[in-house]
Amino acid sequence: KGQLISEFGVREGAQHNGITIKAPEGTPIVSAESGRVGYVGSIPGFGNVILVEHTDHQDKLVTVYAHLAEIRTKTGKKIGRKEIIGTVGTSGRANVPSLYFEVRSKSKPRNPLFFLDRSVPHEPA
Repeated sequence: KGQLISEFGVREGAQHNGITIKAPEGTPIVSAESGRVGYVGSIPGFGNVILVEHTDHQDKLVTVYAHLAEIRTKTGKKIGRKEIIGTVGTSGRANVPSLYFEVRSKSKPRNPLFFLDRSVPHEPA
């Protein structure tokens, strides 16, 4: 839960493959769905990152959680829906505490808002 500050899609000529949700530093981040943690680490620009594989889904989804302050899971762990996996932070290129969230279907980026509760306040930067 938080304020949507960056949307999926083309902006200023560049494709943005996810959304950014502003939330207070340290806010718990939960897995959008059950799955297996495929990667935990750091990626330049994204900072602390977790990738969760949802292989039971027909489209073989992967969710990406970035800019984390703290990681509370490990690679290979099976996790449940809404299980805490980390906390909101400013790692990578985040200039405010936020979560970068991405959904990939068969390796292609999909608009995460199609998969989430539509009640997220929408105020893009």
